[in-house]
Amino acid sequence: MNEHELKGALRDAVVASSPPPPMDVAAALERGRRADRRRRATWGAGVAGLAVVGIAVGAALVPTAGGGAGPGVGAGPSNPAPPSVTLTGAPPPSAPSAPSSASSSTSETKPSWPDGQTDRTATSGPHADRATKLLADVGAALPAGLRAEDRERVGYPDHGPMTRVQGQYADTVDGVQVWEYTAITPLVRLGEPGVAKLRVEVETKGNNTIRGEACEAATQEPYPISGGTCEVVEVDGRRVGVVTGAGADRQRDTYDSAAFYRHPDGTLVKVGVSRAFGNSGLPGMAEVPLSARQLAALAADQRFHLE
Repeated sequence: MNEHELKGALRDAVVASSPPPPMDVAAALERGRRADRRRRATWGAGVAGLAVVGIAVGAALVPTAGGGAGPGVGAGPSNPAPPSVTLTGAPPPSAPSAPSSASSSTSETKPSWPDGQTDRTATSGPHADRATKLLADVGAALPAGLRAEDRERVGYPDHGPMTRVQGQYADTVDGVQVWEYTAITPLVRLGEPGVAKLRVEVETKGNNTIRGEACEAATQEPYPISGGTCEVVEVDGRRVGVVTGAGADRQRDTYDSAAFYRHPDGTLVKVGVSRAFGNSGLPGMAEVPLSARQLAALAADQRFHLE
């Protein structure tokens, strides 16, 4: 079948079929209007979508505050840095820490000395006078034949004078000032060679460096004697602890014998004696110049009861 024969067959089929139903003009117009409205709505939605896309693309291409362009379309979402937060209870990280009150205050606590003194030792005034008087009383209290007599060292220029006195503040106990008075002197015996050493120390009432009396006090005090044996010697009813047989140690400046007496009010008297005066360059005596009883009598002498 050629083209002409095909067209003829189609015309014959159309003619042979039943005629089409009559056309409703009003219904056709209404269907056309609805189709037109649908096309307009679809077009408006498409235009709005394109506008949104354009705005988004434009915002993405706006330069950043730093001067560079933002990420291009299709880039992943950016992660902005979290804002810097400063806690009100702490300084910012870049701020130096404020110095503490302990470090800003560098004042040192200095000891307070009594009577306007600049250190522990009294160089003038009543306490210095008491120390000087103590030396005079020691000379007056010595047994017959012994004298407190100053000497000059031989070959020891850095050790100072051989006769010395000192009055120094020790402490304040229960509102009472405690003072220590010391007198050191060479001892000589008339008609005999050699120079001995005598030391008398008085701690006024309120002292608490050692406790007890007599030998109890002697065993607690490592100076002016180390070692030896202690016995209690009574002097007019006063109990005095006397230590003998110790042997002086020149390096530690200890003594051969010593006596300890505590007065009823707590004042403590310590007396030490050595047959030689160490670091003096002078020869010593052949033996200790004071017996145990003589030492006890010195320690209990009322002239050494200082306040």
